[in-house]
Amino acid sequence: PRTVLISEVTADSVKISWSSPESHGWNGLIVSFMIEYTLLLTVEEGGDVVDSISSALTVPLIPSQSDHSFNTRVHELEAYQNYSLRVSACTTAGCGVYSLSEYTLTLGSIPTRGPTISNALVTSDTVQLQWNVIDLRHRNGIILSYTILYTIADGQDGTLRTGSSLREFTIPGLTPYTLYGISIAGETSGVGPYGTVKEVMTEEAAPSIPRDVTVV
Repeated sequence: PRTVLISEVTADSVKISWSSPESHGWNGLIVSFMIEYTLLLTVEEGGDVVDSISSALTVPLIPSQSDHSFNTRVHELEAYQNYSLRVSACTTAGCGVYSLSEYTLTLGSIPTRGPTISNALVTSDTVQLQWNVIDLRHRNGIILSYTILYTIADGQDGTLRTGSSLREFTIPGLTPYTLYGISIAGETSGVGPYGTVKEVMTEEAAPSIPRDVTVV
């Protein structure tokens, strides 16, 4: 196939168009085209490709199509991931040589997972948190910030927002000897789901000043 082009890229799909091979190279009647699309996995953004996952899509030839130009949409792609796509023409005897690969980066979306809290250092009124970065396949874009949610048993909660470069933060002003549930969400084009809740108990503190003291 010739003139393979990728266009109309979204977070989970791309449009691919192509022209059929020169007629002298058909070696029979073309009955369909095979599109191979490969997810190119990297350790980190901009890094080397360390693994790949290939899938294939068969596109039947429409008998009435006479201009030898074709297109289809490849769906169910992962957001903010690099893909390569190539096309092969098929006769009843099998499929021929693939075209040269074309490459694209799907658009970003919100994260599909939240960070995992890796450590929590507790005092009577603070919790110092550390968390792991969201895995690249679930990040779905560039992390702009993190939101920390902390909740106590009676349903009262609070939220704090941190910068994208931070993976450590101290929550101040907590109540001594109180059980808190803490979770974190990442934000790209929007805030994703919160990660697994980590429960921590603040330490005890000295009692407050007695009230309503009277002398009789």
